[in-house]
Amino acid sequence: MKGETQRDIAEAQAKNGDATGALKTTDMIIDNDMKSVALSRIAVVQAKGGNVTGALQIADLIQSQDRRGAALQTIAKRQTQNGNLDGAQNTVDLILDVRYQKEAQQVVDVARLKAGTLLLSGFKDWRTPTLTTKDL
Repeated sequence: MKGETQRDIAEAQAKNGDATGALKTTDMIIDNDMKSVALSRIAVVQAKGGNVTGALQIADLIQSQDRRGAALQTIAKRQTQNGNLDGAQNTVDLILDVRYQKEAQQVVDVARLKAGTLLLSGFKDWRTPTLTTKDL
């Protein structure tokens, strides 16, 4: 129960703008899974608050690939919402968990499609095909 309480306190600290305090509280959590949950929640709070750099730094501390993937997926979605499609793609590339990577990639691809910057297979850009009939 202590780890759950510390996890909740850390999340509340992050929501109140005290990321440093949240990380210190997280350091006191002994259970690695609970620590990963707390760090994931802090990273998400940071991303939703606009601190993507801080969120990425915190996500890097998460030991659980599953929890890190979930946090990075949320960060990539936030970057996409902010119009930072290149940053979002870089974040997607950090995700090792295939489930989260696939979902995050879909969000980035849809945003790129809407922005007209999605490069479809076989094209250098949306105007110039890289393959010609001679190549077939």
